[in-house]
Amino acid sequence: MTKALYLHPDGIADMNHHWPAVLAAGEVTERLSLAQAASRLGNEPVRVILAVELFSCWQTGPWPKRHRPSLQALGYAVEEQLAAPLDSMYWVAGPYDAQFKCAVRACDAATFAAILGVLREVGVHIASLQLDADLLPVQQPCALWLFDRWLLGGAMDVRLALSAADFDALKDGLPAALVRLNGVGEPDAAAIGRLRPSGAPELLASPTRSWRWPIKALALTVVGLLSVECALNWNGAWQYRRDAALIDARTAEHLDSLLPAALRGQSILQQLRALQGQSPANVQTLAQRLQTLGDALLGASDLKVRRIEYRADEGWKIHVSAPAMGDIERLRERAVVQRLPLLLLSASQEAGRTMAVLQLEERP
Repeated sequence: MTKALYLHPDGIADMNHHWPAVLAAGEVTERLSLAQAASRLGNEPVRVILAVELFSCWQTGPWPKRHRPSLQALGYAVEEQLAAPLDSMYWVAGPYDAQFKCAVRACDAATFAAILGVLREVGVHIASLQLDADLLPVQQPCALWLFDRWLLGGAMDVRLALSAADFDALKDGLPAALVRLNGVGEPDAAAIGRLRPSGAPELLASPTRSWRWPIKALALTVVGLLSVECALNWNGAWQYRRDAALIDARTAEHLDSLLPAALRGQSILQQLRALQGQSPANVQTLAQRLQTLGDALLGASDLKVRRIEYRADEGWKIHVSAPAMGDIERLRERAVVQRLPLLLLSASQEAGRTMAVLQLEERP
């Protein structure tokens, strides 16, 4: 039979190695401190019993019989009953009763951690952890006098510890079927023997961690998803760059195949200059050619420019007047010297002057 280690309510305030305790093995009980009990037990697992004053106790539900509530739904139900934030509490959901109600036990998380810390420090190996009021017989509502207070439990939703005065004050509001398992002044050893662990909620089976948002797991999941997305984006961009470079290379290769062999591998500007038969040193801009033509016209002082016009399909046409046809011929000769060949398109006599239309060739 597993031994029971009952932590006395008087040690709740201090929670240290000197916590008063009762070590029970069957009908044999022994009062000693927590450290002494741990020394007696050695490595032997023990059933630890806590005072109900450490926890808030109530029933939730009833829930639908075919659909058990999720831990998150239980968490919301617990949160409605607490004055403190749920994240600061340690809570456990017990078994369901015949009406499919769920027993809930809640304690301050820091307090519960301190209790477990003290038990670990002294070397107690916990086989189970339960409340004393949950160990009363469940067949009917009952009260048990233990450690100078009344424990209320059994077939009731409430789990309480009341002083003798408080019990007398509240007895009219208690169930009429309430059974007192003993009387005031009965030895504690005999009262401890009336506790039955079967069916009591296990305090170490807390769903708190399962219900809370798993922050670390969510963070790792988000980081993993972002890494995968970045990898996919990088891979997609790399594929786009590779495809664009391949298309560019194929386009350049196709265009080179359309050019003469002498022009392949050259830049577009070099190709245009080569196709025009011009070298960079011999290229003369249109402004330079017009300036040269103007110098030639100014050299013939008897000439008058009547009009200059340009058409895309015909080029530049210059309408001039001169005293004689010979003056126009001399103008053409000077233009040839300046590498500005002028073609005589037409000539006529008007008012004693020669009217001529000259065309400037596009190429020098």
